[in-house]
Amino acid sequence: SQLHAYDHSAVKIPVLMLHHAADSCDASPFIEAKEIADRYSFALIPFSGGAPDKDKNPCAVRTKHGFFGLDGKAVEIIGGWIAGQTLSSPSPGNDTYFLNEKVIRIPLTGFGGEIRLQTTVYKPDGPGPFPLVIISHGVPFEKALESEIKSRYRYCLQSEEFVKRGFVVAIPMRRGYGKSGGQKNVST
Repeated sequence: SQLHAYDHSAVKIPVLMLHHAADSCDASPFIEAKEIADRYSFALIPFSGGAPDKDKNPCAVRTKHGFFGLDGKAVEIIGGWIAGQTLSSPSPGNDTYFLNEKVIRIPLTGFGGEIRLQTTVYKPDGPGPFPLVIISHGVPFEKALESEIKSRYRYCLQSEEFVKRGFVVAIPMRRGYGKSGGQKNVST
């Protein structure tokens, strides 16, 4: 299940969220964990560093997603939170997101007015300029599958390869998909 797809307003007990800022799991990006923590006043402890990933699957245990190399520190923080101790980040001052990930809204004029396309952007470190790669999610062949495209696509593995090679990657959600405005194009 995707992190942002759950109705967090129903949670009425204290919540502690631990998240690695460089976690490249598609289902639980750091940027969205931070948005949820801010919106619902949940405690969020960001992590950075740790051991290099040992698995190719970014959602596996021996990766940043599993706090690989930081698992002892994660357990210590959880235990302290349960005991009522004041929380502090194991890596203070580090706001580095996975591949400098940002979510922006790109204005699109037409189709009866202006809409905004939810777009994920990844970029290399540094000021640029950088060449641009645009990855489009396309549309499903079967109409019944359209409802499955509710969340923002990230294409983490593909994006990481382009960013390593010096490209900025933009992944717009087509109109009517994810949190992009407008209606889905029924003719495609």
